[in-house]
Amino acid sequence: MKNEKDKIPKSKNKVNRILKVIGKISLSLLLLFITLILFIRSPFGQNIVVNKVVSYISNKTNTKVSIKKLFVTFDGDIQLDDLYLEDKKGDTLIYSKSLEANIPLWSMINGTGIGVDDLQWKGLRANIIRKDTINGFNFQFLIDAFATESEEPTTKTTAPLNLVLGQLDFKNIDVVYNDAVTGIDSRFTIGTLKLDMESVHLETMRFMASNIALDDANVNIFQNPIPYVEKEDASPLPFLSAEVLIANNLIVNYKSIPDLLTTNISIKSLTADIPQFNIAKNAIDVDYLTLNQSEVLLFTRTKDNIITETLKEAGDEIKEDVDNFKWPNFNISIKNVTLNNDVFGYYVNDSKPKVGTFNPSALEFKNINLVGNSLYLKENNAGINLSNASFKEASGYHLKALTVAATITDKKVNIEKLKLRLNDNFINGDTVLTYNTLSELISNPEHAHINLNLSDFEFHLSEVFAFQPALKQNNYLDKLSQQPLTGAIKASATYLMLHYPMYYSIGDKRRKFLLMAPLKI
Repeated sequence: MKNEKDKIPKSKNKVNRILKVIGKISLSLLLLFITLILFIRSPFGQNIVVNKVVSYISNKTNTKVSIKKLFVTFDGDIQLDDLYLEDKKGDTLIYSKSLEANIPLWSMINGTGIGVDDLQWKGLRANIIRKDTINGFNFQFLIDAFATESEEPTTKTTAPLNLVLGQLDFKNIDVVYNDAVTGIDSRFTIGTLKLDMESVHLETMRFMASNIALDDANVNIFQNPIPYVEKEDASPLPFLSAEVLIANNLIVNYKSIPDLLTTNISIKSLTADIPQFNIAKNAIDVDYLTLNQSEVLLFTRTKDNIITETLKEAGDEIKEDVDNFKWPNFNISIKNVTLNNDVFGYYVNDSKPKVGTFNPSALEFKNINLVGNSLYLKENNAGINLSNASFKEASGYHLKALTVAATITDKKVNIEKLKLRLNDNFINGDTVLTYNTLSELISNPEHAHINLNLSDFEFHLSEVFAFQPALKQNNYLDKLSQQPLTGAIKASATYLMLHYPMYYSIGDKRRKFLLMAPLKI
């Protein structure tokens, strides 16, 4: 009788031996990998790795370089701590407290892409400087040092770089960007910036993100005058998209000497969904936008005598623009917008608002609250649908409520469901204005046809005195302003000659009259 072992097929024994060999090889590789990581993380290994990297970069660039730690984490990420790199002048180019990156090695090996799946960068300080176009930026020596020299020129077309970016997490970032060529002096300090990138295409400048969160950021941009330079070939304008954009405690200060403009923006809280922000095609789509307790201030200046010196020239240009009116080449759609307790200011030549006197050169709106369901400008049409709006203007005007649905086309302005409460005045009603062209409406408004239906109104004539204080000296208007005008209007007019009865009240007296006088819009 044969032994039981003899009954086992030889092929099965061979498979078992192969599996044992594979298992030993895998175990050996695993042990080697663990040993390598432990070696790199050990003080002895760190000295060897760091010294090699520092010596290589320093010898290549002839600048000071220092690194505290460089190792592979147990998760397989590359971590770099306390990186310091000087520029050619001995000034700080980059300092990085901590950087940890998960690099998709397989994508880099097979050539399908380069980038990082996960990046955590803390404590970055960078100084990017350019004095002129001859020497270039202060980091140009890095590009020159690590540039690959090609012995023979090649005509082979290279495929666009596939940049792979995943989750990016930045904390405590401080970047200075000063470019004398473009006249920009700027500084960006960021507390926290988190990006969840969906796709990045550098060739077409297309950036799409599922989530963007920015907290505690301060941006300062100063634009200096620059001499005229020939325009270089224009690069593609960016396309941006963010499913969820959140910004908290954001401050932006911008000052342009050539434009005589200063802008100060303080955002307490902003939330938005922006499917499309296409600068190249002037296309903006916003599904929702919420702005809370934020402030936007614009300060402008006019040159001495610019108004008197160029009045005729400006008038001729305005007339030409009106005669050749064209709709702006924009495609804008904002579905839902909410403003809560915001502030907007506009000031010319240090003008300041004064209570009781309306000054268009000093506008200051506080407690701005707005709920809008639709706002659009596209294809020679524009429209707005406000559920409610209110604000307080510094001169004394208080918009208590505004509800309206309005559209404008090449032929018609349609205002529906108008409910306006301004100080003690109010208007309720609808209006339709028809005309041949928008150019004609702007230049000759008396040629338009109006259908006016105001179910009720109340108007205090004294409100006009804030716009024209001299009218208060008119005894008739002064007496008339002592009582409000109230009533209703239903009229149809061409050349703004009304032919319908109108009613108004002064005190307890109600009067009726037929208005047949031309009226300017």
